Amino acid sequence: MSFNFTKEQRRVAPQKPVIAWNKVAIVVAAPDEEAEAYGVPIAGKTGNFLFAVCKAAGLDPQATLIIPMYPCKVARNHYIPVDNPMLDEPKMKLRQLLETWKPNIVVWLGPAIGYAKAKCPQTWAGATAYGAAWRGSLFLADGATPFYGIKSICTYEPVSVLREYQLMPLMQFDLKRAASEALSPELLLPTLSIATFLAADEICLRLDTWPSGHPLCLDIEGGLPINMVHPKAVAKLSKGARLGRYNWSCVGICGTSGAAFTIPWLRYSDIDCARMLRAFARLMARTDVPKVLQNQLYDNFCLSYGYGIPILNVTQDVMIKSYEVYAELPRGLATQASIWTKIPHWKDDSMYVDRGEGLYRGCAIDVIATMEISRAQDAVLHGSGLTHYHKTISLQKPFLYMELRGIRYDQENANKLAAETQADLDAVGAEIERLAGMSLRGPAGSLSSKKLCECLYSRWGYPPQYKKEHGRKTDKLTADKEALLRLARGRETDPLLAGILRHRHLEGTRETLAITADPDGRVRAGYSLEAETGRVKCYTSPTGSGANLQTIQSQLRQNYIADPGHSFFQCDLEGADGWTVAAHCARLGDRNMLEDYLIGMKPAKLIALMYVTGACINDMSRSDVKWLHDNLFPIVSKSVGSWVYMGSKRVQHGSNYLMMIPTMQLNVLIDSYKVTGKPIYLDSAAAVELQQNYFARYPGVQIWHNFSESALVATGKLTASSGNIRVFFGRRFGPELKVTLREYLAHEPQHNTTWATNLAMIKLWEDPANRVVKVLSPTAVVSGDGTTHIIHGIERKLVPGSLLIEPLHQVHDALCGQFPTCIRTWAAARIRSYFNNTLTIAQQDIIIPFEGKYGPSWGQQPYKI
Repeated sequence: MSFNFTKEQRRVAPQKPVIAWNKVAIVVAAPDEEAEAYGVPIAGKTGNFLFAVCKAAGLDPQATLIIPMYPCKVARNHYIPVDNPMLDEPKMKLRQLLETWKPNIVVWLGPAIGYAKAKCPQTWAGATAYGAAWRGSLFLADGATPFYGIKSICTYEPVSVLREYQLMPLMQFDLKRAASEALSPELLLPTLSIATFLAADEICLRLDTWPSGHPLCLDIEGGLPINMVHPKAVAKLSKGARLGRYNWSCVGICGTSGAAFTIPWLRYSDIDCARMLRAFARLMARTDVPKVLQNQLYDNFCLSYGYGIPILNVTQDVMIKSYEVYAELPRGLATQASIWTKIPHWKDDSMYVDRGEGLYRGCAIDVIATMEISRAQDAVLHGSGLTHYHKTISLQKPFLYMELRGIRYDQENANKLAAETQADLDAVGAEIERLAGMSLRGPAGSLSSKKLCECLYSRWGYPPQYKKEHGRKTDKLTADKEALLRLARGRETDPLLAGILRHRHLEGTRETLAITADPDGRVRAGYSLEAETGRVKCYTSPTGSGANLQTIQSQLRQNYIADPGHSFFQCDLEGADGWTVAAHCARLGDRNMLEDYLIGMKPAKLIALMYVTGACINDMSRSDVKWLHDNLFPIVSKSVGSWVYMGSKRVQHGSNYLMMIPTMQLNVLIDSYKVTGKPIYLDSAAAVELQQNYFARYPGVQIWHNFSESALVATGKLTASSGNIRVFFGRRFGPELKVTLREYLAHEPQHNTTWATNLAMIKLWEDPANRVVKVLSPTAVVSGDGTTHIIHGIERKLVPGSLLIEPLHQVHDALCGQFPTCIRTWAAARIRSYFNNTLTIAQQDIIIPFEGKYGPSWGQQPYKI
């Protein structure tokens, strides 16, 4: 293939006000088979897709030069060196073509970026860099290519976006930037002023004289002091980190656009460090200085827990703000900068290798980018979305409290259970290896996936199970949990499969019991408030203790205990996601589900009753149905088995969100196995009948589906009861509309459920009656409502401002905490008031009820609130 383009290939510009055809060039890596057959750089489905995206971004594809980097088709991901002789002639022709067309900007698609050798002016890194990390950044093409010195930007190749559609919005942002930059050949980047080693006196002066009301952006590199990090976590740190003075390498501070300085602790003496730390702590404690961060829960936890330096008055968190504006986009700082600013790529592994000048400079650019991102987001965040954002920012205070407080852990009981679990593992492992006739376990005693595949598929001839990647089946054999559960279906009496599943379940239990507490005997976790649907994410604490506490099996929750003199409580929303579906059905004319919920009936129990008894309850009065719900269902459930209710619940929720029957069956399989270690198989015919019962009882659900599809196609947006507005970037046309529709249907119910729980958290935190306002004696305090509480038997010292009812953990639709047992009657009444929140959902005023219990631990709660 040559570079002698025909008139059709150049696509002469039409007569309309678009960017001139000789100002933009798009470079593809190489023509595919279809394009090569037609003698053009790109064609077919990928070509049509590229032209459509370009046009939507303001780049008329018929007015844009599209050229291949390689002169002929090459194997995917195959890299031909720039100095390869086969490229000499094409490069010469390319250079002649570019000198004639003189594009103002070159858009590099996918692998083609490897030949651009991105280079930025010396005000930035000044070094060459390659690869997808430069996506969205403006740079000058460098190296031995025909594009030397031309302003460039790279984005994803069309074939990748068609395969992973979540990349689509980023590609759109990149092409819109290319369209705006195509008006001039000049590369204009922000000018930075960075100081990485100011005198200690200068730093103290800046910190102590920070103007009142002037925003301060900060970012820390590193984390907790080494002596506060769990030994397992320390082992994962780099050598440079372990040798650091604090394991907190530096802090970046920015107050003016484009200007920042860092405090690199290792470059100063101990005396100067102490002076600067005190000045820094004073500034962090100032409530008249608004703070701006990216993921403040991490930075604030590390500084508060590790160094006793809490960051007060955090008013902006760009990670939370990014979620609020575009919930589906990645929220890493570099990605956000590529969307909201013109700051080119600066974050790469070299920043963290020597933890020296590169890291200090990178930290300074971090805070500059954070400040610029925040200001750019302010321009588009308004109305109900802004209100919801401020509420979420206020939520970070109680979540930080939970991160710092932690939960008391019964290590002795956990060790006992771990020993029992290990004994069971050894016995089960020996038995399945006897049945298999070969070794199946690795050095740690866990089952080896490789050995399992060999045993099941090669030795014993079980049907091969293949791994899935990005939702597609591959040719890689797997013996993961889902594969084993599929194999076990219809082979429930197979001792080998049953033993392997039992072993895998015990491995999960052992892993959970391997959690160890921090030195103070408490387990901690980290939280993040920016999941797509608004749900709270939980992960291992920066201390290295704990884990995702939202996934702790119910039978192991007994190890999480209340403090001495306290009771541990949990409040779960009843009906949770179903209330939102019921409200939408009511608005569309079917009030059946809403009325059922309002009198305390659960749809899953009703459709289970219809399945087991065959009774047509839809012809009965609601009072008669209520009697059956309360009196007959327990008998039916006991006689038939728990599968019918679990299956009904999964069918209810799955049907709400257009889930296919096989997926519902798989969910029942996985959920039951996770809880008991014994899978429950929901027959497809039973699942179909349960679904038919559900739609017969609640026809409004399918009406809601149709209504939602129309709304999704029309606007691509959804406003939840909290005021949060989600923009959906998924396909809204054609056969793949259903994929986006499933996300659309699931978003609001999940978001509203979490929001109802969050509102209870906010009320607990902000309740004046829940704060100590006066201490009368070591055992007597006065709370904000004027009540005098006699407190005894507790270890923590109550001072003015202390919480009486403490939040400790959140699990989607459940709030956990503790209160002094001696004030349980008062505490129960306050907790009930926290959940009395009206949500307006689909024009219906809804108060989602809850079930609350308390007791000595998370797993033992015999008393009702």
